[in-house]
Amino acid sequence: TIMAVLVAVGWRCRAALKRAIRLAARPQPAVSKASETGQIEVSSMFETCFLHIGTEKTGTKSIQAFMTVNYERLKFRGLLYPRSLGPHNHRKLRNFAANTHTHVMGAEVRDHPQGVEGFRRQLTAEFLDEIAGCACRTLIISDEHFHSSLTTPEEIDRLRAFVQPHCQNIQILLYLRRQDQLCLSYYSEYIKSGHSDYAPLREKGIRYYYDYKSLIQNY
Repeated sequence: TIMAVLVAVGWRCRAALKRAIRLAARPQPAVSKASETGQIEVSSMFETCFLHIGTEKTGTKSIQAFMTVNYERLKFRGLLYPRSLGPHNHRKLRNFAANTHTHVMGAEVRDHPQGVEGFRRQLTAEFLDEIAGCACRTLIISDEHFHSSLTTPEEIDRLRAFVQPHCQNIQILLYLRRQDQLCLSYYSEYIKSGHSDYAPLREKGIRYYYDYKSLIQNY
């Protein structure tokens, strides 16, 4: 499997995804195989996985809302936007792959009765249940925080290991926004939420969050 990084900027990001969806949604015959009992079963191997890893402030919520609302229609057209990985974006998969879960969205891992490994086992089982017998040819996974939350080789390998066994090909979708515009948008949102102590250009985040070359090379 070769991971290809597709980079789009501004309005081109949504146009690129729309084109990809149109191509992937062309009617295709269901892939089937003979089981040990001689019955025909639908294969759960997807031809392509579009793995949308970010970045933030590039219209990702609109894309995810469209996918969520049109779950059944997309599935009918051969595209699966799995519900098992998260109700809107696929934060559960992000938590699955992450090494730490101290942030707010990590509570579902911290509060799991069987800890991190129990959470990972449960998510794997729920995902396998959802794709079992699925006739879709294309898998779409989206979380705009993948790029900033999963940064170590171990985390990225864990993400790949979850997806790779079920897909013949993985294509990474990465939408970029000019760094100064991203910084202003991020800061504006933080101020509107009632905070005043946020430094969007803090030294800790400059070296990677706004370093698109390193981000692309990392994935």
